[in-house]
Amino acid sequence: NNSAALCFPPLPSTIVPLTSLQGEIVSIQYQNAFGGKKGSKIIHSIDFIPHYQTQLQPTKHATLYVTYYPLTQSESLGLVPGTIIRAVNVHLLSLGAGIDKIVTAYGACLRSTITIL
Repeated sequence: NNSAALCFPPLPSTIVPLTSLQGEIVSIQYQNAFGGKKGSKIIHSIDFIPHYQTQLQPTKHATLYVTYYPLTQSESLGLVPGTIIRAVNVHLLSLGAGIDKIVTAYGACLRSTITIL
């Protein structure tokens, strides 16, 4: 009986429900790594258009904050407008309305996964 080999440990539970999303990058927002006007820049957030709508509210535009997500060099170079990304285990931060659009914000953490498709 190999039923024991098919058992997986339970997923970690969190206070705030986690979600997954997929969409096309519209723009990338950068921030100086050490403050000031000079120095190396890091990716602060990714603006994208989701490929599917959430159950909470239809979204026309979304932002994924990656301040606490460790992006690799390949991921950083591959995140350009027009690229399709998938983010798994991201936190819903807020739902809000912008000018003529509904904006949703998500945050990626150390346990999140961002994949370039």
